[in-house]
Amino acid sequence: TIMDEAPEDSAAYSYEAPFTVYSLAWSVRQSLTTPEPPSTSGPLRLAIGSFVEDFTNTMQVIELKDAALVSSLSGEAVPEGGVSSVWSLMPPPPPAPQRCSVLACSCEVEHPYPPTKLQWLPSADTNLPDLLASCGDHLRIWEVDCGAGKIESKGVLRTATQSKFCAPLTSMDWSEIDVTTIATSSIDTTVTVWNLDTQQAKARLVAHEKEVYDIRFMKDSATVFGTCGADGSVRVFDLRNLNSSNVIYEAPQGRPLMRMDCNKCDEHLLATAPLDSNEVIIIDTRRPNGPVTTLSFHQAPVNSICWAPHLARHLCSGGEDKQVAIWDLQEQDPTAFDKPFSASVLPASVNQVHWSKGHEDWVAVAAGSAVKTLHV
Repeated sequence: TIMDEAPEDSAAYSYEAPFTVYSLAWSVRQSLTTPEPPSTSGPLRLAIGSFVEDFTNTMQVIELKDAALVSSLSGEAVPEGGVSSVWSLMPPPPPAPQRCSVLACSCEVEHPYPPTKLQWLPSADTNLPDLLASCGDHLRIWEVDCGAGKIESKGVLRTATQSKFCAPLTSMDWSEIDVTTIATSSIDTTVTVWNLDTQQAKARLVAHEKEVYDIRFMKDSATVFGTCGADGSVRVFDLRNLNSSNVIYEAPQGRPLMRMDCNKCDEHLLATAPLDSNEVIIIDTRRPNGPVTTLSFHQAPVNSICWAPHLARHLCSGGEDKQVAIWDLQEQDPTAFDKPFSASVLPASVNQVHWSKGHEDWVAVAAGSAVKTLHV
């Protein structure tokens, strides 16, 4: 069902940041420091990063809290239903949580330049430190203590050849298989793979002929990763043999590819979004002759794409047209994708979408200064 405007739904939550939100990431940690979450798989908690055209930016951790407590601390009235602004993609809405809860900021820290990506330690193990990674000028590791209301720097990773002023990082990915490994991409055409235990680079390579815009580890791998960049190609590398790479897709006329994501359930499927394009291109690594299909619902450039963590056929996309779309690649004709399974209009351009792994039926969206979570 296509929905032009989603109805209010008390099972969805909204947070209004004091800045434009660009980066956003779900936590998968199991510890419960929040009110009753929408499921029993852990707290509903996100990290968000600002986009301010200045050196000083902000990173916040927001989580579900008791609305009465937030109101008493802030002096603001509790919104009816415990949610300030809510929306949902698909009817009928799920039952509302029993507690009256809202998303609120637990802690924040200044961040040099806008963080281009945020990512939590991809482990639910509460015996591990509560770590958060960000990239911008450098790869930075932080430890979060929501109970104490603080975020502390645990390291700034840079190579020996990097001076104080280095090429900005465009993206990163934290390996779910080996949590000591993070890979970063840069506008200087390189990819660097980091060992977090030593805080040293264990591999650095020239990955593209031009800027590298995005990077992802492939499904169930700590050594194989994919990249896309300004040269219009999607490439796959293996840390065990960096002397070569596989070019699995080249855009017509070398059109730059800004975003990519590797399917979490099918190792052969990838999605990529070209620069200033309303299309999302689906690629099968077993079919190098061209894309499997092209999704062309959006009316303006696509800014963010994300595969569902639990189903190979589901994909989420968001764009400058203020729309978020959920695609089901199995139930529709793969040669004619002009409409998603569901869609909704947001109050501002969508900068980021992220499908939660800990809460598989929740998607977070950054649109302007608003962060929306929705039940799908």
